Amino acid sequence: MTKRSAVSQYLELTKPRVVLLIVFTAVIGMFLAVPGLPPLRQSIAGFIGIWMAAGSAAALNHLIDQRIDKIMARTAQRPLATGALSPMQVLVFALVLGALSMTMTMTTTRARTRRCCRSRTAWSTRAGMSCSIRCC
Repeated sequence: MTKRSAVSQYLELTKPRVVLLIVFTAVIGMFLAVPGLPPLRQSIAGFIGIWMAAGSAAALNHLIDQRIDKIMARTAQRPLATGALSPMQVLVFALVLGALSMTMTMTTTRARTRRCCRSRTAWSTRAGMSCSIRCC
């Protein structure tokens, strides 16, 4: 067995295949939410923010499951189960990733949502539904 790099260990904590499915569903939601194409800059920022938030949750899940991961054959090679990363390293990684996702999402997508809601030009409003996003 080869020793994996620290980057690959941390990446494994984020469960990239699961997170990819989460981001994919967000992409579909963005296309359904607006007429035409969603704004590119906000969409990319949203995808990255969603990836980081889901990755943070996945890392916390590794932390919670570390005891059972050590005894299950399928999960025994995970970074926390093997001792390649310590629980404190995983916790700090998860919290930093979560904080970055919140910061990025709030600073890049919130202003557009607020403008959309205040000007009442949201697609859902034009379709006769009320804007359910609390902007203030």
